[in-house]
This record gives sequence, C-alpha cells and structure tokens, in this order.
Amino acid sequence: MLDLDAKVSCSNCGYDLMGVAREGRCPECGQRYDLALGMGVTKVSANMLAHQRGDKAIYLVKVWGMAFAAVACLGIGGLLSLVSSEPSRPLMLGALIASLFAFGAFVTWFTERK
Repeated sequence: MLDLDAKVSCSNCGYDLMGVAREGRCPECGQRYDLALGMGVTKVSANMLAHQRGDKAIYLVKVWGMAFAAVACLGIGGLLSLVSSEPSRPLMLGALIASLFAFGAFVTWFTERK
C-alpha cells in the first residue's frame, strides 16, 4: 500500500527525494538510491516528522537554555564582585557554575544532535 503522506528522503544526508527519478544518485551527497526497491532511501510518515520536530525543539531549548544560564552566571558573578568585600569569590563561583552549565550544553549538543 502506498503511503501518500510519507516523505522519501536520502538515507545518507536526508535530502528530500520527492519528484526525482525512480533511481539514480542523490543530488546532495551522491549516494545511489532506488525508490522502487527502497535502497538508499528513508520513508518517514507525516506523524513521524511532527515528532522529530518536537524532539529537535526540545534539544535546542536544552542546549540554548544551558548556554544562556552559563552567560547569566558569569554576569551575576561579575555584578556581585563589584559590591563584595572580597571580589574574587563571587566571580570565581560564577565562573565555576557557568563552566558546569557550559559543559552540560556541550555534552548535550554532542550526544543528542541528529
């Protein structure tokens, strides 16, 4: 049964193969594909695409949220060092917390990117 809502894309680079020849090479990466045999292609239904978009949005919110928190910690530490009797303490604490958030963003970016 033919799924008309399915998106057919290159299994190597994800290029949308809708409207291309039945077999050939991907215009983006050059991988061989055959739509009739399903070789070199990935078929994804419209529901799956919505799910993937949600996962991507959550991933971006996590990475950018942690990066923003790192910058905010540095800024707050810098501001508190201006009014503190010992300015190095809040600055170092802010830098330590910021580095933890930056490391979390870095690890999330490498482990969850698609």
